[in-house]
Amino acid sequence: MTLRHSDETGGANATDEGCVEAESEQRATVLSVLNDDACRAILSAADAPLTAKELARSCDLPLSTVYRKLERIVSTPLMEETTRVRLHGKHPQQFQRRTDRVVVRIPSDHPFDVEVRARVTDQP
Repeated sequence: MTLRHSDETGGANATDEGCVEAESEQRATVLSVLNDDACRAILSAADAPLTAKELARSCDLPLSTVYRKLERIVSTPLMEETTRVRLHGKHPQQFQRRTDRVVVRIPSDHPFDVEVRARVTDQP
């Protein structure tokens, strides 16, 4: 069983075989996130960098729910967290989906495999 992160060119980056337990937990977390309606709504809305407040507004979810779901989502390769730098005041965290595709393979002769494909961006 492997959780692979790959780019759109198909270049896979399989996890180290010595990390089977952590890999299994992350695979379960990815599938759990994708099974959660609120998490899917947040992932869909986060096409561009948004703060938790912006996501809450966009998804019509309570801010506390968004923070709780973001904690789970950010622990997977599905979402990245960065800081929005402002000239004055606080620098809020912002969140953006890192993937456009998740592939789950269930071959008959091997355990299943989850592949998260990195999104292609125009940024350098």
